[in-house]
Amino acid sequence: MKLHRLVVEIYEAEIPEYPVVTHIFTGKTQKESLGYFKAHMTTDDFLRECVSSGKWKSLSCSYKARWA
Repeated sequence: MKLHRLVVEIYEAEIPEYPVVTHIFTGKTQKESLGYFKAHMTTDDFLRECVSSGKWKSLSCSYKARWA
């Protein structure tokens, strides 16, 4: 069975060379993986704020997402 993995990497502005946190959402389909990502966005403040606004509290952050 082929699994789909959505990889979401979070970068802090002060450390742009590498991600400080990496999330991997695995599913049987891309839709299932995206569903896990969306569910996690409701519970993980750091992930949600970096993805939606580029800032968590006073920390500037960014993200990259890719299929693996």
